[in-house]
Amino acid sequence: YDSQPATLFAGMAVQRVVLSPDAKDQAPEANAADYAFDALEVGYSQVVSSWDEDVVIRLDGIVGRNRYGQAPLSNYVRGGVVTNWAIGDRSLATVAASLERQVRFDESDRSAWVTRLDARRIWQVNDRGDIFGIGGGVRRAHSDSIEIENDAVLFSIDYTWEEPVIGPATLGIGLDLEYQNYPASPYTTDGRQDMFAALTATIGAPGWNFYGFG
Repeated sequence: YDSQPATLFAGMAVQRVVLSPDAKDQAPEANAADYAFDALEVGYSQVVSSWDEDVVIRLDGIVGRNRYGQAPLSNYVRGGVVTNWAIGDRSLATVAASLERQVRFDESDRSAWVTRLDARRIWQVNDRGDIFGIGGGVRRAHSDSIEIENDAVLFSIDYTWEEPVIGPATLGIGLDLEYQNYPASPYTTDGRQDMFAALTATIGAPGWNFYGFG
């Protein structure tokens, strides 16, 4: 029996707000805890093809919950398929598609279906195994609420050091850009367009594994 690689993972995000003196003067009743945001998710990935095939296929499943202002905001479940194939000796291409259902607790019409398609290519840039990557994608959020309904274009670029740089851990840095278009908006007559940029840092522990999960 030739078992295929599997990964069980969990993630958490925490965001806290500190109100400035000016903000407190303008809204004395405001509490910083009312703007706190937390997210927790768990997921499972399973490779379903053989590694010796030209195209490797992986299935992903994720469930999570968001909290805002110390109260549940939404639950979500996401499923997707990822395909990888080699280009030459030191490059890999990836195409991924996913479907997500978001269920909101505050207002039911803000619940949404989210579809996403991404493409990415990575290169091994030296003999140590450092990785440079570049990617892009499109996302569509369909909702009964015009505040949620939007289309997005995404772009990312990143670099990961293969050898440990922080004790036993590896380090990756990246830049993420996102353009969102809201066809309708309660605040304007011609929709709304948003731009986001984020610098990211990822710390990994590649040596950890537990009964085949890692």
